[in-house]
Amino acid sequence: MNIRETLKYGFNKIKKNSKDEYCMPELDAQLLLMEILKKDKMYMLIHDDEEVIDTDFKLYEEYLQKRISGVPLQYIIKKQEFMGFDFFVDKGVLIPRNDTEILVEEICELAKNCFKNKKKIKIFEIGTGSGAISLSLAKLISNSDVLTIDVSLDAINIAKKNVEKMNLKNVTIMHKDVFDNIDDIIKLGPFDIIVSNPPYIESEVIEGLQKEVKENEPMLALDGGKDGLIFYRRIADITPDLLALDGFLAVEIGHNQGDAVKNLFLQAYENFEEVKIIKDLSSLDRVVIGK
Repeated sequence: MNIRETLKYGFNKIKKNSKDEYCMPELDAQLLLMEILKKDKMYMLIHDDEEVIDTDFKLYEEYLQKRISGVPLQYIIKKQEFMGFDFFVDKGVLIPRNDTEILVEEICELAKNCFKNKKKIKIFEIGTGSGAISLSLAKLISNSDVLTIDVSLDAINIAKKNVEKMNLKNVTIMHKDVFDNIDDIIKLGPFDIIVSNPPYIESEVIEGLQKEVKENEPMLALDGGKDGLIFYRRIADITPDLLALDGFLAVEIGHNQGDAVKNLFLQAYENFEEVKIIKDLSSLDRVVIGK
């Protein structure tokens, strides 16, 4: 079959068999074939009569079957775009979401407006994952020095691949549980910016998540404890020992957690001048920033 026929075949197979209510058959079929052929959308449109060789078609069949079974597209093609960068992702990390770009954008604004005369901006991230947040910041804030920690070795190995891919020299990745003793982190501070997108889903809510998410993405990156706030409490507890007096704490939150997280921060750190809640494009709570 040629490219046009192969795309039609893929579209029909996904549409007919997929059990993922959020999948987009046309886009998924296209992105899977683009990855296999290593061609962009325009090439496939112009050369839609070009034959797809047997080995590529066989691999396409394998990819289609994975997608039909509920494996997220990003885990199949091993990448996800975030802040204009292509990140390597695999099952050991949460797939970066567009909503999280709000957190990165806010921090970039802080760096530009509040630390513009600072020679080196020290950033500490809790929860590396794929490195989407910390590596984007390291790339976008040229005078940054970024330290990021994660309890998951899978996440660390994936993030290191992205550091190499992005040719970053201003990032340090450390294997560490934020609930352990943090004296070694304190010695590296104080930090101008502390950032985190921690697990924040309530334990009892996880069972009701989209099947594609709960059966594929790491539970370690999803479960925020009984009330979803366990990590925010820990972050609030350690912030006074880590944050510079003119620094900022910025975290992503669940859509209904704004006031709770804001109050946690205000109670834990008397030096905060202000704590604000930033909403996403759907007018839902998305980020809390303390100054």
